[in-house]
Amino acid sequence: MDAGFFIKNSVFLYIFFGVFLEFLYENFNPFMFKLFYVNNKELYIYIDESGNMDFRKNERYFVVCALIVDEFQGCGLGKIVKNIIYEKSKVHKIRELHASQLSYDDKVNFYKSVNSLSYKINYIVLDKNKVNENIFKNKNACFNYLVYLLLIDLIDDFNIINLYITVDNRNIEHNSENSLGEYLGVELLKKSFYNKNIYIKYQDSRKNKNLQAVDMFVNAIYKKINLKKDLFFNYFKDRIHKVIYFPINIDTDKRI
Repeated sequence: MDAGFFIKNSVFLYIFFGVFLEFLYENFNPFMFKLFYVNNKELYIYIDESGNMDFRKNERYFVVCALIVDEFQGCGLGKIVKNIIYEKSKVHKIRELHASQLSYDDKVNFYKSVNSLSYKINYIVLDKNKVNENIFKNKNACFNYLVYLLLIDLIDDFNIINLYITVDNRNIEHNSENSLGEYLGVELLKKSFYNKNIYIKYQDSRKNKNLQAVDMFVNAIYKKINLKKDLFFNYFKDRIHKVIYFPINIDTDKRI
């Protein structure tokens, strides 16, 4: 076979598949992430909550959200948050992205900007009207159990070796930073296999851009659940992988 012919065809195939993969990435992000999710051995998870663990009036639900990415997409997410902070600071100095302090246009800008990335969202909704008030006597124990329910499919996935979990340290009580790690460690010991490494870090969201990102998601979910306002939720509803209504049921891979 002529060497020139072979080179020309190789270049053509390279360009063709490059364009094809770029098309898939830009138009079918959930599909591309699913391929990645099945094969990747490391995932990065950022956890935040919205609501209160008590029985306040006009607040029936408490929400915990997990943002799931790989290392590359996590870096991209952090850069988007950093750029939005930079642009906002030209007008008014801000230290972090916080959903409750942003305008409508700022929020839309965020949700549209992250649409180019591949990520998944798991969230759990605790219905306070259907649980005994004693559940909140130990808030950390309750929080740890809810996080476990959110992550159980990842913990049970034999293909995933490393889970890097970052939790907003405002979600924990003083001297309780190791409780989640200890709880998940005990749950792992109950499994018939033990091939998982779980790394847990508690950080101030001001120092972690991806914690600021998950705050944006959990805020939108909270408004949908408690206030029936789903405008911002609709921007990322196709990225929802797992929804849990506690204590009613567990609904995996629910698309709403």
